[in-house]
Amino acid sequence: MYPKKETAHSYSYLEKVVSVLQEPVCLIGGWAVYFTVNQTYKANVGKDYIGSRDIDLGFHIDEEQDFGNSAFAKTIKKLEEEGFKEVGGRLVKNLDYDTGKEMESEEAKAKPMSDLHQIYVDLLIDQKPKSKTQISDTCWCKRKPLICSSPGTRLRLCARYRTRTCGLLNVNESLYQLS
Repeated sequence: MYPKKETAHSYSYLEKVVSVLQEPVCLIGGWAVYFTVNQTYKANVGKDYIGSRDIDLGFHIDEEQDFGNSAFAKTIKKLEEEGFKEVGGRLVKNLDYDTGKEMESEEAKAKPMSDLHQIYVDLLIDQKPKSKTQISDTCWCKRKPLICSSPGTRLRLCARYRTRTCGLLNVNESLYQLS
């Protein structure tokens, strides 16, 4: 189980992230599972399902579309405008663990890790763009972005380098249903 405080921070940022995105995205990973099973889980067990500490979003890449105009590229730009920073191929925002207050990178460096909660947003795509230059010219993806695909399933959850099937939800519909 994750600490309740961490999943509460993550859920709060999931709502914030979804509210600033204009393109359709697919929620995958732990929050997708949460929204899929929570109602039944809560009815059977008497408490909410685990939730997640991070936010995983999936994107369809149209082979004919200019990668710079893709929902993936626009999302990176928008999240960076919202204060997320790229660290190791992921977008991250530092929070004070106890208060949930956002912290700048320099302020966070001065604190012990036990006093921080880092909200990670992982962005995954379902296929390679037409050319590698489209990636490097568009975003911070110095290495290949995470690509998740299989026949019959448009997007899959990637746990960095291993893949397992996961439920898919439209983020806006999921949050709307829970409101």
